[in-house]
Amino acid sequence: MLGVIARVALFQLTPLLEYLTTRIEIQTPATSWESIEEGIFLYQNGISPYEGSVFHNQPLLLKFFTQLKNLTALCHVDLAFVFLLFCEVLTGYSLFKCCETYLDMIREEEKALANSEFDKKAYECFNKNLRTPETYAKIVTLAYLLNPFSVMSCACKTMLPIEENRHGMLHNGVGAFVSLLVSTALFLLLSYYSCGYSLEFLKSTWGFQYLIPDLTPNVGLHWYFYMEMFDQYKTFFNLMIHSISASICIPLCWKFSKNRIIPIYSAMFFVAIYKSYPSFADAALCLALVPMFAQNFSLMRNLLFTFLLVLSCYASMPAMYHVWVVTFNPNFFYAITLIYGTVHMLIWSDVIFSLNRRQFLYRNGLHYPVDENGKVKKFSLI
Repeated sequence: MLGVIARVALFQLTPLLEYLTTRIEIQTPATSWESIEEGIFLYQNGISPYEGSVFHNQPLLLKFFTQLKNLTALCHVDLAFVFLLFCEVLTGYSLFKCCETYLDMIREEEKALANSEFDKKAYECFNKNLRTPETYAKIVTLAYLLNPFSVMSCACKTMLPIEENRHGMLHNGVGAFVSLLVSTALFLLLSYYSCGYSLEFLKSTWGFQYLIPDLTPNVGLHWYFYMEMFDQYKTFFNLMIHSISASICIPLCWKFSKNRIIPIYSAMFFVAIYKSYPSFADAALCLALVPMFAQNFSLMRNLLFTFLLVLSCYASMPAMYHVWVVTFNPNFFYAITLIYGTVHMLIWSDVIFSLNRRQFLYRNGLHYPVDENGKVKKFSLI
């Protein structure tokens, strides 16, 4: 309820909202509401919105928001904002179920192995004073709905609530993934039909994300890199950068074959950092899920350091952008975006390390195994 009130209150503050819509940390060329309005205007005047480089959303989304704009004029309520607000609430509920499902699954598995494979002392130590899965699920939901960048993103009517709602639905694992593939194929067919049996929308939607033609500065890692690169190398580096998420998630699927949440969570983290046009709200979804691993906080190595570094990045990003504008030197801003990407990768690696360490200590006890000479045996977290 507080998250909804915060979004509605910010949406009513027009001067502040106008300022936030100009911030590159909040809006990107791929998600801004201005591009939606431009596409609606072109569509209503009989001009294809995909002929230029302004509109980069799906045809069905264009027609949907066109109808919402027409209804808004009749009922005098911004239905586009109401729809995005509904998506945010639905995402919060999906995260609640995701966290609850994950913790219930983990605790049932650990309880089943407590008397066989697990060290009893380690099991008792790690499961002392644990809260209920529902409590952690509520913390995750509040961490997302009350995240200031999620609030600002929704109030500015970016398209991120729709994307995050889709990611939040993936907690059902393989079934949800298959349904996502089927629905994507269905939407492609419907988009092909709605565009008059034309595929011109592909270049301005998916092509825009993968080819990165717009080098507008953002909090991502691509824009400065491609500005300094020779064009003949761009295709190669496009393939390399976009393959990072897949190359990391495939071995994670093998390692955590019985835990469907971890590979999905890792994919979301890498997409949030390595996507072509990210914003602060992209990482908000991943950071909101970190309390889901609260039972492993004692096993993390850099929890305090990464927490302070995240706060420093959020606080100094606008300052570095101002220094760039004053000095005409983009290195200041790009340096802080590199730190921003690095610290989120540190958070992800700490989560994965703590999961592996927990499993290792369960199976080998709280003390490292030694050989007959008293030396620590070689061990692997795999």
